[in-house]
Amino acid sequence: GARGDDRVIGLLGAATTLALIGIVMLEQSRFRFDPATRLIEWDQRWAFRRRAGITPFNDVQHVSVDVPIGDRGIPSRRVVLHLANGILLPVTVGYKPDVDGSISRTAETLRVTLGHRPPTIEESVRLLVSQGRTIDAIKLLREKEDKSLTEAKRRVEQIMESQ
Repeated sequence: GARGDDRVIGLLGAATTLALIGIVMLEQSRFRFDPATRLIEWDQRWAFRRRAGITPFNDVQHVSVDVPIGDRGIPSRRVVLHLANGILLPVTVGYKPDVDGSISRTAETLRVTLGHRPPTIEESVRLLVSQGRTIDAIKLLREKEDKSLTEAKRRVEQIMESQ
């Protein structure tokens, strides 16, 4: 009857929705850092999109820990490689909760592997400003250098003018 058909259609709709959500949420990311050849082999898959390549260590200008805009509560982060050609290569497509600081430690390990030193506060502020994340830059200055809101805002404006 009509009632049985409605149930079947509802179940098929729900199964299709769950399958589509599973496909879209599927993320696979594989990075292999080879110090002997100084090459990074990477392969990323997200839903039906796939990117892969080989990048020399020398092409990585900076390793950053990215935080989504407006992140509140448990901090979510991802590690991003900044390449010489301006491309940002996230090590993971999505942001992951970083309750224990393991993502920040991973970024530091990658910096050591690539032969980079940790960024200075000013370099971090410049990077945030270049990404259009002025508020995060002000927050960083207030947190790391114990500046007032006015002092931090003034310093970020100076950095923006010098770029």
